[in-house]
Amino acid sequence: MINVASLAAFFSLPTNATYSATKAYLMRFSRAVHGEVRRKGVTVQALCPGFTESEMHVNPATGRFQRRGPAFLWAGATPVVEASLRAFDRRQSLCVPGRLNKVFYWIGKLGIAEPLLPVVLR
Repeated sequence: MINVASLAAFFSLPTNATYSATKAYLMRFSRAVHGEVRRKGVTVQALCPGFTESEMHVNPATGRFQRRGPAFLWAGATPVVEASLRAFDRRQSLCVPGRLNKVFYWIGKLGIAEPLLPVVLR
């Protein structure tokens, strides 16, 4: 089972509290269930991508893809899925695809971004 969480799971986003909190729950839930069922041969993975070019970012009014932020932050859906499936084959309960996202993951995990987020999001 692969649950699509988000890199937002590792950040408290003041402008999007419900989203980041829900993704944090889904990530923790997935990893906990994985711990319960892995001995039975079941893998549960929390996929935590960053910005991904997907229908989630299509403006419903225009039907056009809408990128927020610089292009280098964005990944195509295919590389995200491929990374997830490779990690799933290795029975990993967490997948953070992409080198830059891994850097953001560690920044979020270490809690050093919290004081900067309000300034960056302004």
